[in-house]
Amino acid sequence: MLRTNTVYNTETVAHVYKALWTVEDIIRTAKSILETRPIYHKCNETIRGHVFCSFLALLLKTELERRMKFADLQCEWAQAVSRS
Repeated sequence: MLRTNTVYNTETVAHVYKALWTVEDIIRTAKSILETRPIYHKCNETIRGHVFCSFLALLLKTELERRMKFADLQCEWAQAVSRS
């Protein structure tokens, strides 16, 4: 059961919730590839910078996957990252 206070319909909420694992997987993958774990920030600027870079990595990975799907290319993420 999902509960939300948004104005979105049930199907939209369920779809977004089911896609949450992909976001978590992308963050895990990005941390592992970039070897960014652990990072301790003390300043607001560095925290914002880290969140921005993480979000940018997520956006770039998602766009790459979208383009690969459009081009009918099937490749595991690890293979796509390791190719030169």
